Amino acid sequence: GRGSVHDTDNCRMNLGGPSEETCRKKQAGYTTKSGVLNSLSKAFLKLSSSESGSEVQPLFDNDILRVTPCVLANDGTALKPSIQFDTRTKKNVGLDFEVDVAYVRENPEPTPEYLSNHIITEVLVSSTTTLDNSCSIPCAVHYVTKKGKTGEKMKDFLETQCKILQICQSCQAEAPSVENVLNEDAIDLCRSICDDCFNNKKVCDACKEQGQTSYYPSLRTCKKCTDAGKKCIKVAVLACIIDCEEGNKKAMTEMKENLEKGTVDPHLALIVPLPDSVHCGKSLKASFANWYLKLSNERGNLSMLKTLRNKADPVVRKEMRKFLPRNDHVRNKDRQDPTAVIKLTNPDFTKYFVL
Repeated sequence: GRGSVHDTDNCRMNLGGPSEETCRKKQAGYTTKSGVLNSLSKAFLKLSSSESGSEVQPLFDNDILRVTPCVLANDGTALKPSIQFDTRTKKNVGLDFEVDVAYVRENPEPTPEYLSNHIITEVLVSSTTTLDNSCSIPCAVHYVTKKGKTGEKMKDFLETQCKILQICQSCQAEAPSVENVLNEDAIDLCRSICDDCFNNKKVCDACKEQGQTSYYPSLRTCKKCTDAGKKCIKVAVLACIIDCEEGNKKAMTEMKENLEKGTVDPHLALIVPLPDSVHCGKSLKASFANWYLKLSNERGNLSMLKTLRNKADPVVRKEMRKFLPRNDHVRNKDRQDPTAVIKLTNPDFTKYFVL
């Protein structure tokens, strides 16, 4: 209790915990804006560098440059559409623009159609993972509306995220940020491209004197670190992995076409767009549940497997339950569980099933 000293044998323990005000004071900062989070991007660079005693394997490491290869993976999470007041940032969140007093005065009666087109329905979370799979951190978020996942928009925001993440450690420390989100202007601070080197596809004599060993901008020291005589520590995004929704598919197709034509941004010349294998398996299983897929010269779906497992002859039922011990494997559940796909694609099972 408060005040004077109480008898320890009779005093009541305060089990209520800290007050709400104390909890708010001790909480870490956060943001409701879209973009690459400054603190998490710096943390990933720190954890993947040799300064922290990390065992992450760099792509190469010398006296002037350390490059850690990584992969950017993106996935979406559905949000309940709503407009709410955030007590910590003192803002109304839920739309793809800020709702302040000026907006309310200018739009006293916004139409439901207008709000439905601008209300956020999904958050896209991007995680960076080193190529040796020893370090992984979610580092960027992007809030989108129902109509905001077009191919062009997805391509633009993925390429912007990759370029921001490839900014070196020194430049990220100096880069301007708004509400803990790195500004796109930070990309211009970390300049590592040499037009002569990239156009000729070989390191020029001037860059060789600086110690440069590659003509790819993501594998070179930046101008600021070179002028300051500091070691440039950075990551190189070598792959961008996303699911195969319509907007994402168009984004991957455009990125691949730009790579093949040679019209890609030089900072993204090493990035390969790839579909997420887990989502591919999930999509195939969902198709297997809703449609008859071809198996050799026959057609089948999950309903047939479920029937054979539960209501076939005793001999067939016994064999089917050896391959599919859980009935969940033949049910169409919307979840990221690879176990069902692994069981359904077991070579021994497919051989028995086809025969």
